[in-house]
Amino acid sequence: RDVYALALVSRCDVDRSGALDFFDTLAFLELYDAGNPAADFNNSGTLTSADLTAFAASIENGCN
Repeated sequence: RDVYALALVSRCDVDRSGALDFFDTLAFLELYDAGNPAADFNNSGTLTSADLTAFAASIENGCN
């Protein structure tokens, strides 16, 4: 169970600091603005506003 929780935190820990914080949001927005496929948070194959929504919801819920 701990390994699973770590995997979920890692997905939201965009800056790989080991913590979920404001800097992860900044890092995600930079990826999204650059059109980087790593910002395809909902794994749809394209970058859309749904990726922003999915990332924000995930962060808000502690990456659950």
